[in-house]
Amino acid sequence: MRVNAAGNVDMTTGSNHVDTIAAAVTPSGDFRYRDTGSVTIGTVGGVNGIDTAGAVWVRTGANLTLAQGVTANAVGDQALVLAATRHFTNQDGAAALTAPNGRWLVYDDNPLLTDRFDGMSFDFRRLRTLYDNYPPGSVAERGNGYITTAVLLDPDQAVRQPGGATVGARAPANTTLATALVAEQSAMAADGVVSALLVGNDPLANLAFGPAPLSGMEGAGMGAALLPVLPLRVALSPGERFSVSLSDLITGGRLTSSTLVDGSPMPPWLLLDTTIGALLGVIPEGVDSLPTIRVSVQMRDGSRGFFILNLNRVSK
Repeated sequence: MRVNAAGNVDMTTGSNHVDTIAAAVTPSGDFRYRDTGSVTIGTVGGVNGIDTAGAVWVRTGANLTLAQGVTANAVGDQALVLAATRHFTNQDGAAALTAPNGRWLVYDDNPLLTDRFDGMSFDFRRLRTLYDNYPPGSVAERGNGYITTAVLLDPDQAVRQPGGATVGARAPANTTLATALVAEQSAMAADGVVSALLVGNDPLANLAFGPAPLSGMEGAGMGAALLPVLPLRVALSPGERFSVSLSDLITGGRLTSSTLVDGSPMPPWLLLDTTIGALLGVIPEGVDSLPTIRVSVQMRDGSRGFFILNLNRVSK
């Protein structure tokens, strides 16, 4: 779809869907577009990308791909907003987004924090956040920003490294302790792993596109928490001691026990410390295949459930 306009364009209602959009809005006007599916901002009929005298707001029901750049000349913190329900992918290099009189904000669902920015840099990144929970008008951070659904858990204590160096919770060094929400259901489908938190045999939620605020769970003490979209993926390096805090994933509840996903005991190098609510251990050198863990929890009202941790080996 190609749009040429000399004033405001608002296509945010109805069931819009096109494969590719391009727009030129000049000498004045904003461009606002909402699509029910996946969209590429590209070249259509000689128009490249989106260039407006005012603001740009594009939101998709699935993926949003940037094959051509977007320029928005509006003034203010909402000059340029791109929001993908699934993945945002930039294919137009480091200068693909331009907001000379304001800033740009990109939202998407990127549970593993895969870099799809193609060299484009941002001033801040906010995790564990959905567009509807933190819309552009509420964003308090300054500068260009990337807002996504991933959850990264820093270690809750300093970890002693080989050679005696102590690495604090936020220092990258040789310790890889990151937990990311696996929101793409297809990512784990082949493993047959449960994709929703359960109380008894009843799912609390089956979420297609990432974490969301809990509703109707106040009795379990989790009303203010974000429900983990499950399974969770934990990236660890062999030979390094790790301590991954899990307690904030079940606000109002507590960890009770853990097994392998098939119910068998965990390996001796892996421990769930239910007192501090953390997964502890050291992956032995030479272990190539890491297990999938089932962690049982008890809510404040006595109801029980579990979540799944998929451990992944990463290179040092």
